[in-house]
Amino acid sequence: MAQDIERVRRIKAAAEDDLLSRPGVTAVDVGYKFVNGRKTDEIVIRIHVAEKKDVPADQQLPSQIQGVKTDIIQNRFRPAGDRGYYNPILGGIDVGPLRAVDLQSIAGTLGAIVIDNSTQHRMLLSNYHVLCVNEGWNQWGDVGRRITQPSFGGILVATIERGILNKDVDAAVARLDNITRYACGVQDVGAITGTAAPELGMAVRKRGRTTGLTYGTINGLHATATITFDHGVGTIVFREQMQIDPDTTRNALFADQGDSGSTIVNDAGQVVGLLFSIDAESKGTGIATPIQRVLETMNVSMAIEGIGGYDLSSSADRAFALDYTGTGRLNHLVFYRPGKGIMFILKKDGANGFSPVYEGHSGIGTYDLSVADDQAFAYDYDGVGTANHLVLYRPGTGTVFILKKDGVGTYFPIFKETPGGSGIGGYDLSSPDDRAFAFDYAGTGKLDHLVFYRPGKGIVFILKKDGPGKFSPAYKSHSGIGGYDLSDSADRAFALDYTGTGKSDHLVFYRPGKGIVFILKKDGPGGFTPVYQSHAGIGGFDLSDSNDHVFAFDYDGIGTANHLVLYRPGTGAVFIIKQDGTGNYHPIYQATPGGSGIGGYDLSDPADRAFPFDYAGTGKSDHLVFYRPGKGIVFILKKDGPGTFSPVYRATK
Repeated sequence: MAQDIERVRRIKAAAEDDLLSRPGVTAVDVGYKFVNGRKTDEIVIRIHVAEKKDVPADQQLPSQIQGVKTDIIQNRFRPAGDRGYYNPILGGIDVGPLRAVDLQSIAGTLGAIVIDNSTQHRMLLSNYHVLCVNEGWNQWGDVGRRITQPSFGGILVATIERGILNKDVDAAVARLDNITRYACGVQDVGAITGTAAPELGMAVRKRGRTTGLTYGTINGLHATATITFDHGVGTIVFREQMQIDPDTTRNALFADQGDSGSTIVNDAGQVVGLLFSIDAESKGTGIATPIQRVLETMNVSMAIEGIGGYDLSSSADRAFALDYTGTGRLNHLVFYRPGKGIMFILKKDGANGFSPVYEGHSGIGTYDLSVADDQAFAYDYDGVGTANHLVLYRPGTGTVFILKKDGVGTYFPIFKETPGGSGIGGYDLSSPDDRAFAFDYAGTGKLDHLVFYRPGKGIVFILKKDGPGKFSPAYKSHSGIGGYDLSDSADRAFALDYTGTGKSDHLVFYRPGKGIVFILKKDGPGGFTPVYQSHAGIGGFDLSDSNDHVFAFDYDGIGTANHLVLYRPGTGAVFIIKQDGTGNYHPIYQATPGGSGIGGYDLSDPADRAFPFDYAGTGKSDHLVFYRPGKGIVFILKKDGPGTFSPVYRATK
């Protein structure tokens, strides 16, 4: 190992002047290569850049130098004691109280943005000894409560709400001013994806105002520490804390004075602790409180943006559930941004966190996702009961791909029609209004047929696979289906397990804004008839708004998606309806327009969208995902009892 490092060091030394002369390069060193935030055993030349971005070919950094691989790392190096202004503000930056204490100005680190559980106000989280300092904060009126960024004459950004300094925590929260813009992340670390319990040996990092971004390892739990505070506070014995030692392969110190208030973050982007003390011998060791105790004591929740690193910052964002592992469980989430090439596939990590198993910024499986009209959904191409293939299509261009995952998690096309192509199975995909979804046409419990339809034109095809990459119509019509004429451009459709047998072998067609809804069953080869039809909505939901949406849901959690969820974004209205024995529907959950939504999700934005999800990985899509494109908000809801729901995941920037 020593010989390997020395060889790499010599090669790096010969090349570093040239590398440092290139635009954007901030440092060059020798170290371990990191993949998806995790250390490997490979020794490489690490090239640190101010910002990772696409550059012309003649400016690209080398992938190897004299046979040694390189690793490009985004890092901005600043002098210790960063006192810059930040807009938006976020964790890891300099903050302090407006008031001077004992003729001294006080400075520390903003840990993260949190949400008051009672008022839903957005707040900044740091230490009591940083924001409040001593009891004077509550005795000086408004001056004693105001917080600035940066400290020492910065801009007023927040007002202290409460603080606690005792054997359990050293923490305080300050309500953000209305004019303060914020981000749910930590400078140089990235987005916060949730919280986690600390573990011995866990690799962590923090960003503080003094030492910046540093790396360490949790080497002590259940710690008791005696800490003496200035400004008349005195000595406090803290219990059940944790100790973080520096990762000396990356930095000499983990923390120093002024870093107090930093959040301790693991490799998955989850906060595990709040730093409040460093060792007196300047060894760079930090002492922190487990974050869950901090949040519970302060009655706040971590502010999270998006999910699993996907920020949900674009109004174009869309999502659905996928059986990524091919086990018959729709327990992964796909989020994608048509027009930008971005697609994430997320798995659940532990109790409440998510992380990507696939992350693409230039499409997936050679499909570039470069057009705003691009659509995607899950499909059982093999007909074995696993919806683990992806269908991506571009209405109006004849473009459609069907993608398969190989053994290493990358995708490749097994069916491909590029722009200007002829569509699939005789359906030409020539209209921008074209829509598609997977369907259990044969009633086998497998979503192995494809429905393509053209709202406003009466055209609908149901396609079967004839062989590898070959499709033909099992049903086709240019005048609607089962009495539903498909004559309105607003028409939408999906598959439903109407009989509750685990087979999504019925079709629902509906017309938002007109109250029309048909549920169709297959009548012999090639024919459909309605088992339900209405021109005045269904189950008390009138479908009178053009923004109404409907989908199938396994409310009972028994593997049968035989309930219907109907919702009206922007109004708080959502119904869950059940079929009685006579074919009629009635609500088992009901929030009418002007209502409060469901499970804490208020449905107050016209952009809100929802779909079912197998959160627990049981083969039952019995959870609900609600999300708000462009706002970073996403909830995953579980049923607690008849008609009651609560979040198991909540990102509420």
